[in-house]
Amino acid sequence: MQAAPPRSVAPAAQSGYRARNVCGIAGKIVFSDAPGQVGEELLTRMVHALDHRGPDDRGVHVDADGRAGIGMARLSIIDLATGHQPISDPRGDVHVVLNGEIYNYRELRRRLAGRYEFRTRSDTEVLLPLYHRYGLDMIEHLRGMFAFALWDARRRRLLVARDRIGQKPLYVAHDPAGRTLVFGSEIKAVLADAGVPREPDPIALDEYLTYGFVPVPRSAYRAIRKLPAGCRGLFDEDGWRVEKYWSIDYASPEPIDEEAAIDRFDELLTDAVGARLISDVPLGCFLSGGMDSAIITAVMSKLADAPVRSFTIGFPEREFSELDAARRTAEHCKTEHTEQVVDWDIQQMVPLLARHFDEPFADSSAVPTYHVSAMARRHITVALSGDGGDELLAGYNRYQARRLAEKYHRLPRLLRPQWLEKLLLKLPTPPGYFGGSVLKSGQYFLEYARGLRKRGWHSWLRYFDDDLRGELYTDAARQTLSDARRDEGGPADSVDRIAQEAAGFDPVHQIMWIDTMTYLPDDILVKVDRMSMAVSLEARAPLLDHHLIEWLAGVPIEWKLRGMTRKYLLRRLAERYFPPGAFEGRKQGFMMPLAPWLRGELGRWATARLAANTRFTEMLSMPLVERLADDHRRGQDDHSYRIWALLMLGEFLAGL
Repeated sequence: MQAAPPRSVAPAAQSGYRARNVCGIAGKIVFSDAPGQVGEELLTRMVHALDHRGPDDRGVHVDADGRAGIGMARLSIIDLATGHQPISDPRGDVHVVLNGEIYNYRELRRRLAGRYEFRTRSDTEVLLPLYHRYGLDMIEHLRGMFAFALWDARRRRLLVARDRIGQKPLYVAHDPAGRTLVFGSEIKAVLADAGVPREPDPIALDEYLTYGFVPVPRSAYRAIRKLPAGCRGLFDEDGWRVEKYWSIDYASPEPIDEEAAIDRFDELLTDAVGARLISDVPLGCFLSGGMDSAIITAVMSKLADAPVRSFTIGFPEREFSELDAARRTAEHCKTEHTEQVVDWDIQQMVPLLARHFDEPFADSSAVPTYHVSAMARRHITVALSGDGGDELLAGYNRYQARRLAEKYHRLPRLLRPQWLEKLLLKLPTPPGYFGGSVLKSGQYFLEYARGLRKRGWHSWLRYFDDDLRGELYTDAARQTLSDARRDEGGPADSVDRIAQEAAGFDPVHQIMWIDTMTYLPDDILVKVDRMSMAVSLEARAPLLDHHLIEWLAGVPIEWKLRGMTRKYLLRRLAERYFPPGAFEGRKQGFMMPLAPWLRGELGRWATARLAANTRFTEMLSMPLVERLADDHRRGQDDHSYRIWALLMLGEFLAGL
């Protein structure tokens, strides 16, 4: 069904403030006796690399001595006239650029108005008086999704920070001597400085083949690192250092009455959605067939003064399409709904994805995310999404598996003999990585439960396990990886290090915490940020409001995973907005029909493309790749996720 012309769904003009933008930021700082090492030409080149993130405006500031510069590319959302960045304080000592949104900027402006004379209506400008008043602790006063850089020319100090959950990215490269630092919203902006080394990081690529993404703090390049979510970075004469300013604590849940919990959840979610409805440009929402986006849509509809614009895509393969479920939600919420059935030319999408991610990224749902963003962008500039619900409310089946594994491990050994486990694991099953049969699901559970004996936080989110990765590498690549690990002092799995911080939590909370610290910011939010920004669309996620996250962390696990019922609290809240049984269907996820597509012409094209990639064949065993592809084509197993991961790795290597 085709919607009416776009409109804003919130009365932004009533606020009296017009002050938001999302963009890309970049900069370079040099502590050197030689002036003139940072110039407008370099900063303009770095910012130009981010034009897709901010097509409406560009700006740079370079210190007179040419030792420091920051810049931005801006997508105007609010304050279309006076929101130009960088913004400087009245004395011209402190300069700031912001990527993202400060949702509580109006409150901050009122609080700071007597101490500072605001010259714009921009949310970016509140960072300046906050810095003057609170110094490095200024970040604790911010509510939003952001990455910002603040250069204090008088103190010769750069402060960069990333929002608590990692919705907005920031990459940093600094020399070993600690005299030069380059930063940007995307890797391509950092690499626009020819002085940044291009050498790939073999440990990062090994972690990519394990998880399907490069976990924080690494990037695919040795010289470039990600600033972790909830962290700030400082760069001055003493060098570069990273400090954590926020984290999630599941250690001390507080008992709460069920109805009181639902009331509080409703209140916090309504507040989070309301904070994200201010816009001077058309605004709407992504709508899948799932519960998360449906509830966001329902709350938006409750708050809005006009019908909400909603957008859904589907596939010709009905088993992968959520059009019907999304349409029912749209009709219930009375949205102005736009839907589209798509059947894409993936061969054209692969180089586009590689160009926007800058490093290998294996989540194939980036493809539908790109297309729903592109469709929505023809009508709106801001879209709300349901991201975060699975990680924060126990929505993945691996959380059920973790609880079930505890019970399984308590069984007497007589009831779970090793010979029976081995027999069940060897039985033939229909292909289908995501559980094509009861036996297949049982095999995945057994693999998971056995893995927990070796690694307490073990997740089945693994593309290539240790044995298969060892078989996959060529001798030269295996030696390169071994040398890199030796240089770093031994095995250095980023997720293992992060998992150690969750040791004191409930077992299910442990995995939820690890997902929230790794999978959410390094996969889900990277996917949404890059694909929405690729078409200059801003995506906002109310479930990731830090007030809501902190409250949910203090709620006992039973309110998230009640027995084997996932998202229990969200399901109870849904009863207030939807008729009974609205979400009883099986969880689909935002997936495309990759497995059947790779059994046809697309699979043959992918294998041929990898075989012709010299850099790929120097690193990885082409016979093993062809064996996986052949097994997949013949229906012996579903290797679609592995083939896609290899294809995206090949695109990255080809671009080096």
